[in-house]
Amino acid sequence: MTSHSELSFRRYDLPPAPETEQPAHLSGLMWSPLKSGRLIYADRLYVGRDGIRPSQESAVSDRSLMIIDARHPDGKLVTQREKARLALLEVNVKGNTVQLTFRADQAAQKLREKLSDHSVQSHTFEVQFAADDQHPERSTMVHTTKDVLGIDQGDEVAAWLSSIVGQEVRLVFQKPDAPRQRTEQIPDLTEVATILRFQDSFPLTALSHTTLNIFNQRLAETHPDWPQFAPIHFRMNLLIAGELNEHLAVGKFLKIGEVYFYVYRPKERCPMPAVDPDAGVMRGEVGFSGRYLTVLKELHPELGITADIPEELRVRRLGKAEKERLEPKPLLGVDMIPVNEGYLDVNAPIEVLDQLPADL
Repeated sequence: MTSHSELSFRRYDLPPAPETEQPAHLSGLMWSPLKSGRLIYADRLYVGRDGIRPSQESAVSDRSLMIIDARHPDGKLVTQREKARLALLEVNVKGNTVQLTFRADQAAQKLREKLSDHSVQSHTFEVQFAADDQHPERSTMVHTTKDVLGIDQGDEVAAWLSSIVGQEVRLVFQKPDAPRQRTEQIPDLTEVATILRFQDSFPLTALSHTTLNIFNQRLAETHPDWPQFAPIHFRMNLLIAGELNEHLAVGKFLKIGEVYFYVYRPKERCPMPAVDPDAGVMRGEVGFSGRYLTVLKELHPELGITADIPEELRVRRLGKAEKERLEPKPLLGVDMIPVNEGYLDVNAPIEVLDQLPADL
């Protein structure tokens, strides 16, 4: 373990509102090799069937590492919802070498009171891609999916992480030859097979400034004492600026640079955006995480989430038989499926297409 007295720390401040009259373009790229770790901004990333990674050759991709509860029989994921301090866990990847850095120096006072060491702490390890006696296979649980196989990364990194998280945990890498696969039928193609690492349901997610600004404006009008939201709070991969509402593109295709995506559905949100990623604690007063979700449920029309989107993607059914009722889902951003592979660059132009080109 090494400690560092001074390191730069990139804060995730609210961005200035972009000019919506600009042509649609990619304004941000974000990824996290560690599920529920701190996000990394990038100017260029490669899109593969399993999401995004630093380069075409990289074996470490978005959400390919995961911290699990060592005591849970199904290997349940440990997230920022339970351990907001994970927002201060930076990840740096160079080839197969991963450096984890916990920024205790940035922690909010109420978190610092719980930490025994307030210095910056780092641990570096080589990713293990195959199981052996020291790195066995472990069955894990991702979202609601059980028995997702991962390769344990060993006792040393587990002990270091356990001291940071405050409970006994293990670190696993998604087993390369046993990915979760998802096949979807989409227009113009018989089917598209995607590969999931430790993402919940889809390889990629996107959010536009247009819809984020609508949400923040509603919060400012109805709850001026509540904190505002930045793109980082929603942990999306792609950030879109200009004249584009991503919800209006559901069921269509986006061409970003030379990569094509199918916009599958609006993204259902969870309490995690209530975490302050720059302090490692929950934001707002107690209960804020649930209240912000209520506002999103009320915003469907303003966000462009209309009856054109299938009902099962917009609402959930509660109760049984004659007592059944429909409740809007808290939605913001979209889940997307890559149709081909290639590099994405910040500022790449974005086109909305009703169908794919015939030669793709």
